[in-house]
Amino acid sequence: MPYATQDDLLHRVTAAQLEQLTDPDGTNGETDDDRVTEVIRDATGLIDSYASTRYSIPLAETDQVKRMAMDLALYFLNYPPNSDEREKKYDRNLSLLKDVSAGKATLDGQASGAATEQAGSSGGPMRDDRERFSDDKKLRDF
Repeated sequence: MPYATQDDLLHRVTAAQLEQLTDPDGTNGETDDDRVTEVIRDATGLIDSYASTRYSIPLAETDQVKRMAMDLALYFLNYPPNSDEREKKYDRNLSLLKDVSAGKATLDGQASGAATEQAGSSGGPMRDDRERFSDDKKLRDF
């Protein structure tokens, strides 16, 4: 489930700008909807790849997640071209996603810890009471 739509992007850029970003050489003379879908899918995938360590996917729809998806999609479209602001937004979003993955930050409106708790892991070593296949004594004779 994508976290942003083409209509959402049109709240950030004009239709003419989106056309230029998706059809830079002007061969089609219109917005390349497939390219827009691709960058939104890439943005959603990037968000999910980091968030899935802490939350169930797909994430709940929130303004924060939508804003992040739009920022990333526009970054992938190189908008605004060669801009420091574009790079800063990308770096901020990636930094937040890394912090979310590491458990140092949270995303608004998400059920906390769902993915980790479902997996049954606290992040520590897993132990059980089964007989060991090998131990120090067996390895010494090896």
